[in-house]
Amino acid sequence: YDDPARYRRSGNTAPYPDRGWCCTENAWASLTKASGLSLNLGLMRHAGSRRALIEECTQGGGRRPPMLPSVFAAELESKSFTNGKDDKPLVSRLY
Repeated sequence: YDDPARYRRSGNTAPYPDRGWCCTENAWASLTKASGLSLNLGLMRHAGSRRALIEECTQGGGRRPPMLPSVFAAELESKSFTNGKDDKPLVSRLY
């Protein structure tokens, strides 16, 4: 995800964490998933057991707490969408 050239076909060349839909899906997952099931694979440095992967890739010991809709909407303003005019208000409303 660190190489925007690989994702030019989508029209959204922002780094993965700065993409609107990726941010939204992560926020939705934080509402329901157990912390050990929400992994940040960007933290992965070594291949190993499932347990080691979970320990390495859980952010700060687990997922972040769910955001209030107003906080999510504010965070969304800094994110990039391929079709921001339509998608940004849609995902804000869906959250």
